[in-house]
Amino acid sequence: MAELVLRMSVSWLSSCAHEIPVGVLYESISELDNIEALGYEILKKHKVGDDLRQGFLYYIKLHRLYNLWDGTGDFDNFCNINGLK
Repeated sequence: MAELVLRMSVSWLSSCAHEIPVGVLYESISELDNIEALGYEILKKHKVGDDLRQGFLYYIKLHRLYNLWDGTGDFDNFCNINGLK
């Protein structure tokens, strides 16, 4: 069940990322905070596949970087500089 919840979280994060760097599809940062907390709790307590783990970590970092980005310059370059390839 935990893996299914994490898969759904990654799917939600992926869907919300489709408009980056123009915008995101979630209403508030608290939605992202909740998904992140839930995901880390699952990773801490349950064994999940490496692809799923990496997908979750990638999308969390992508969204966090988007929320840090001030909108100037190239977002892809901003991600590269901050360790997201």
